[in-house]
Amino acid sequence: MQLFLDEVAARHATDRIVMITDGAGWHRSEALVIPKNMRLIKLPPYAPELNPVEHLWDIIKRKAFS
Repeated sequence: MQLFLDEVAARHATDRIVMITDGAGWHRSEALVIPKNMRLIKLPPYAPELNPVEHLWDIIKRKAFS
């Protein structure tokens, strides 16, 4: 995750970046150093309606397991 944050920050050095993260352990690690041009916003612990990947699972379930 640190490599990803550093790469995104370097590629968009003149931009202000706001990134939404979920509850994955690597998203909330205390060891992460957030670049100065970036802000991480954490989703609430249970908010599937705010997490786009949850909508994908709904579609897959309807089409593959109906």
